[in-house]
Amino acid sequence: MAILKAEFGSNAIPVYRGGAANAQHVGPLLSSVNLQSSIMATQSSIANLQPRLQAIFGLLSVADDTQIRSIFRQTDEHLLELAQHFGSHRAGWEGTGLELVWLPSGQIEVSSFVGTGLDGSHRVDFIVSLTPTWASSDFPTEAAWEIEAQIQADCQHTTNHRSMHLVHELPTRRRSYPIDSALALRDMAAELLILGRDTPIEYWLQLAGDEQNERER
Repeated sequence: MAILKAEFGSNAIPVYRGGAANAQHVGPLLSSVNLQSSIMATQSSIANLQPRLQAIFGLLSVADDTQIRSIFRQTDEHLLELAQHFGSHRAGWEGTGLELVWLPSGQIEVSSFVGTGLDGSHRVDFIVSLTPTWASSDFPTEAAWEIEAQIQADCQHTTNHRSMHLVHELPTRRRSYPIDSALALRDMAAELLILGRDTPIEYWLQLAGDEQNERER
């Protein structure tokens, strides 16, 4: 079911399980939620729309807000450089890099992805996200943010097998301050850039295929 965001004429993302076969991408937060196809996630390009970052970080000084946005621009540069390596000029849904994404439940994250593939079908996605702990814990006792980076790949072994396999992830980083969190996100995007440049996408696809073979045994 290839439903694209553009068909809705808005910034609402239709969220489905599966990635490669139907060109759908979800960040770690969205992947962790048991979503139905009717649930819409909404996103906003941080570079273009300049959304208020207090939604994810809480109270910020003008100086901190300015510094975080500068770090996010550096993160966008890493993501777009990775996209260019694969012959594209887009990262994330809007193509600009990092986006503020939230669900009707109130859960929220800063995330983006770079997708590539072979013959327009076999997909590999490089995903980064920054999520406040209150997105996954109802009543956290302290402010903190978790930063994740993943590589997901499509195996396409069986008919209608529309799913992406997690084939690599960097150790999750937990930070207690907004600027430190933004720096960790930038650094993990840089690590994904290196992995994407130095490792053929066939390698990630093979890992997904191996994982599916193990499941089918």
